[in-house]
Amino acid sequence: MKKTVKLLALFCALIMLVSLAACGEKMADDAKDSGSKTADSSVEEADSNLTDFGWVKFEMPEGWSDAKESDAYVTIAEDADDHHKMKLFKKSLGSDTIQSKIEKDYGSDDYYTVENDPIELSGRTWYVVRFTFNNNPSVMLFTDLVEGKLFYINVFEMDENADAVKTVLDSLTFDESKID
Repeated sequence: MKKTVKLLALFCALIMLVSLAACGEKMADDAKDSGSKTADSSVEEADSNLTDFGWVKFEMPEGWSDAKESDAYVTIAEDADDHHKMKLFKKSLGSDTIQSKIEKDYGSDDYYTVENDPIELSGRTWYVVRFTFNNNPSVMLFTDLVEGKLFYINVFEMDENADAVKTVLDSLTFDESKID
């Protein structure tokens, strides 16, 4: 009888070990699946937070409320009175380079200051033209898009170091198939 009880206890212990191992494996699989769903959903969530105009997407700066598209550009404004605004343009270069286009369009006008050295912001090289708007420093930033196209952003009453500008630049994405 003692032998039977011992065998029964050993058998129960073995069943419990197998059950615990199976539960542990199932929990690990569930955690792995849950983690990948979280990663995917955070990418989707981040993408859904972007303001989308087809050819360009960006995160709206905190506290800014107005974004609209015209034929030539997208305007982002802090408020309806257009205090602090940005205009996003796509433009053909023709046979020009960015540098020659900037020099041709802004180099001979005393209102603008063309900087010779580009700057690196948000993983892109930007060519800089500075100007004053409503007695406040302002800036135009130019970068390459696709072959023969450039993108530039006019930033009124702020410069490239403003939090709102950094928010837009850090989140910019382009759909090259929609850039004509």
